[in-house]
Amino acid sequence: MSRPPDYQFVFQFKNPEIAAKAVLYQVWIGPNKDKLEIDQGDNQYAQLKKDNSAILFEIITLLLFNITLLTVSP
Repeated sequence: MSRPPDYQFVFQFKNPEIAAKAVLYQVWIGPNKDKLEIDQGDNQYAQLKKDNSAILFEIITLLLFNITLLTVSP
């Protein structure tokens, strides 16, 4: 993409017996705001369909909202 991603997240195994590197995912909201585009760490790219984009967007925003609540709570 020609601009920084709208979202970034990393998956990393917690089990020390699994020898796997953390994987960076970058997510862009498409120009029409109805599709998400995803890039996985090693330049694997996908553009999601509208219905899958809506599901993933809801998951990402709900997770971020919950994380924000946890960090702001007294």
